[in-house]
Amino acid sequence: MRVGSTPKKPALHGPYVDFWASGQKQSEGQYKDGFRSGRWTFYDANGVKTGETQFENNDYHGQRVEYFPNGAKKMEQNWVKGKREGIEATYAEDGKKVSEVQYSADKPLASK
Repeated sequence: MRVGSTPKKPALHGPYVDFWASGQKQSEGQYKDGFRSGRWTFYDANGVKTGETQFENNDYHGQRVEYFPNGAKKMEQNWVKGKREGIEATYAEDGKKVSEVQYSADKPLASK
């Protein structure tokens, strides 16, 4: 280490939990060598689950789901290395499917 240099912070690695100022959980997941990895779960300030996202090297990779405050699915997507791939579906609060869009390499191909 050189004199006057600032030591580097170690990369985050392992389980991680973040909290809102109120003390409610905001997110939980894990880091691998400084990057979000695996399944992360997100919550609003009241502790209600708002989403789940799969990560690989900080990119969305796998399924991503958002929820309404009542717990019903709001949106569902599939990702591959940070790009939407496959069907993205959105839902109404009563659970009825509202729309569907087919993606390839993050570009919309068709919608219903």
